[in-house]
Amino acid sequence: MTCRGVCRHPEYRFRITFQPGGGRQSLYLCGAKRCTSCSAWLEYDGRFCPCCSKTLRTRPRNSRFRRKWREQILVAVAVRAGGSAAAAATRGVCA
Repeated sequence: MTCRGVCRHPEYRFRITFQPGGGRQSLYLCGAKRCTSCSAWLEYDGRFCPCCSKTLRTRPRNSRFRRKWREQILVAVAVRAGGSAAAAATRGVCA
């Protein structure tokens, strides 16, 4: 199915209009998902896009960004396990 334009509406509740954390971390790490059909970033708990019903991407496709994403996940896990929050802040992990 193609994009119906619902996600482009400015008051659409799932669309991300800003990048959390000032743009230093991956949107995927903050829980955002990307719809390739709509070309939109969404904060949505479902697996499929509410606009076009296509599967949402939850990981980066590019190998360089995927490597960076994996590093950020390891830092986030270390912080949750009792690591230093300062190290996470310098790496740009979403709070």
